Amino acid sequence: MKYVVSYIKSMAFTFIILLGLAAITSADTTAPTITSLKDGINCLCNLVITLMPAICLLLIMAAGVIYAGGQVAGAETRAKAQGWATAMVIGAVIGLIMSILLPSFLKAVYSNSLDPAFCTGTATISGCPTS
Repeated sequence: MKYVVSYIKSMAFTFIILLGLAAITSADTTAPTITSLKDGINCLCNLVITLMPAICLLLIMAAGVIYAGGQVAGAETRAKAQGWATAMVIGAVIGLIMSILLPSFLKAVYSNSLDPAFCTGTATISGCPTS
């Protein structure tokens, strides 16, 4: 049984690596790229605003599943599952705080050189990945 679990883990890891390679090699090389620091920071900020809440929601859901799964296991596994779930919830809270505070911080640092649509999650920049 131990070998079957090891085999499944190695196959899943291989699949993830191949999926990543496929995404890298199929990237559109003719798309325009980000040419200025302002656009790069705006792109990063827009990605944080749009993707971080969804990632935090997934973290909280996974924490609940891990916590519930740990409750049906033995005492040692239960303690580990509670630690993992707590760490995931704390990570989700930190991510939400980052997604709330990052736009204000960047606007304060780069206030004089940026457009009003900076870091609002609505600006479109050529070369910036869309979510």
